[in-house]
Amino acid sequence: MGKELEVPEETKLPDVGKRLSIIAAIAYAGCGVFALTSLVFLSLRPSSYATTSQSNATEPVVLGDQLFFIVSEMNGKVVAIKNADPNISAEIVMTSRNLTDPKGQLWYLDKEGYIHSALNGLVITAKFNGTARMAEFSKDPDSHWKFQNNLIVNEAGDVLDIRFRSQVEGASLTAFKFHGTDNERWRMETFKQRRG
Repeated sequence: MGKELEVPEETKLPDVGKRLSIIAAIAYAGCGVFALTSLVFLSLRPSSYATTSQSNATEPVVLGDQLFFIVSEMNGKVVAIKNADPNISAEIVMTSRNLTDPKGQLWYLDKEGYIHSALNGLVITAKFNGTARMAEFSKDPDSHWKFQNNLIVNEAGDVLDIRFRSQVEGASLTAFKFHGTDNERWRMETFKQRRG
């Protein structure tokens, strides 16, 4: 048989137990950094309604951490997450304002001015003429919505629009090219929390 290759002592890898200990220590340290980062992010949230974090969120700081309703100039109804569903892909609809339990109807701006839901930190996304839904903040210009005068405009150049100018409770929203009608005009109304 062949001669066994000798490896100098200083280049030998530690035994399996030692390697697992090193991996566990690195993983534990990484989790500590992740947990600390998550705590810092969550402490910056403007509302107790925020229940989930998102990986690409930007820090909410604008308006002094104030929450607001997005109100339609057409009918006074507000933009809301249907049934206050906190999940990604939940539909965005028009509904009557609920001052006693506005969960799903409140929004905030991050430091870049992008609109986020106070319920979950997610953002609105909608492809041209597609139904508006909740999504994680991403590089997709269809999820970058900002106020611009009395319009809400995304970086794809579309405006937030009440589909077919519908007046019904639960009317859906879409992204559409600006055409100047009141179903695409909005105002921001600050939510004043009641002190206990």
